[in-house]
Amino acid sequence: MREEARFRELYLTLVGEIQAFFASRGVPPHAIDDLVQSSFETFWEKRSHIVEGRAKPFLFGIAAKTLMNYRRKRHLTESRGRADLGEAPANPSALPDISAMAHENGALFSKAIAELPTVMQEVVRLLYLSGLTRAETAGRLGISRQAVEQSEARALVLLREVLEERSSDL
Repeated sequence: MREEARFRELYLTLVGEIQAFFASRGVPPHAIDDLVQSSFETFWEKRSHIVEGRAKPFLFGIAAKTLMNYRRKRHLTESRGRADLGEAPANPSALPDISAMAHENGALFSKAIAELPTVMQEVVRLLYLSGLTRAETAGRLGISRQAVEQSEARALVLLREVLEERSSDL
């Protein structure tokens, strides 16, 4: 019972701050309560991982990840809607050789992407598969445009190497 009382106290103390966190990051008002609830649910489920005295930063870390997942889901839904309407992707300048490699070696391309570090995976998916611009990708990931460009450049080098190596094995 003591653990539940501590959680309730933490909830009452921080719920307003968590709501403000989501609101300050442009989350529509109708979605804030769901994200707050999801954050606190995850916090409760992972309570055994919390270091004494670090509950607040732990909760805000969860809230940041919850926000990222919300944006990804919303973006996927919007992208599917755009594709259903026949709209062009936002990034018409995607490099043709990577697009061609992805088209020719779909499964191989997916495996190669999965081997990239997480940020590079997201950058490649958003730029080349979802068709976002570098600025839009930076906004979605919460990083600078320069960081997107650096991750993209590194990812493209790695993808080309993996794809060329593996396609020569076929």
